[in-house]
Amino acid sequence: MRALTAALVLALGCSTSVSRSTPTPKTAPTDAGFATTADSQSACVDKLIAPYVAKARATYPEAREKFARGLPTGLHLAVTTQLHDDSGHFEHVFIRVDSIVKGRVFGWINNDIYVVRGYRHFMPYDLAEDEILDWTITDANGVEVEGNFVGTYLDTFQGRPPC
Repeated sequence: MRALTAALVLALGCSTSVSRSTPTPKTAPTDAGFATTADSQSACVDKLIAPYVAKARATYPEAREKFARGLPTGLHLAVTTQLHDDSGHFEHVFIRVDSIVKGRVFGWINNDIYVVRGYRHFMPYDLAEDEILDWTITDANGVEVEGNFVGTYLDTFQGRPPC
């Protein structure tokens, strides 16, 4: 595997839900980002975040159900996933969830893109639920209300790669 650059910019089964948000500028959660410049760094970070990804995935069904029932006014669901480009780079991003249908999450990219090519802020994006790395419920100002297990852990490194 060739060296990858990963910007960890931190920034739902089969359920049907109605649209909860529109692609208008909304504040995404603010997480400290950092870049890895070697496969070994990326592999190390993946190993470090694995327990937090597992916790996020284990608690995601409850977050999905809350979303399906309807979040209180002003609250929004975002999921974190990896975007990949044709040069082998990847980046963690928030996807602001608009709907969830039959195991697919539909929404739009809710943060600036720094590493991968071909993507942009507010671009529509959909993904399979098994591609979710983390989930976050935020208020209208982007303040985290629930979730963001991976992002909260990565914030402890204060923008410096831990490996």
